Amino acid sequence: MPYSFVIDRAIDISSAIAGLVNLSSPSLTILAGSVATRDTVSEETSFTGRRYDPWTFSISPSIHKKEVFTYDRVEWSPSAADLIPPFHKEGLVDDVLKVTDLLALFLQNMRK
Repeated sequence: MPYSFVIDRAIDISSAIAGLVNLSSPSLTILAGSVATRDTVSEETSFTGRRYDPWTFSISPSIHKKEVFTYDRVEWSPSAADLIPPFHKEGLVDDVLKVTDLLALFLQNMRK
């Protein structure tokens, strides 16, 4: 297939095919699967003073720090949709050889 090497640089098709073969295997038994998410939210508040007309109160700055951590785990059942490979645009131009390949292809197609 022409230009398949360019596609392989941006999309890992071979891993998707290997995953599809493994997932369709009748001997495969998934005992358990889950997806865990961790989230930390940090908040910092500084109070320096308060104004009541006609008075203004100033205090030395006090800093209040608040951190909330959440951890959630949900059950996961793999499907063929999980095997769709992501597109990595960096893979097209991450070294000089790949940039020159793309430039040569572009120039070759512009001449036609």
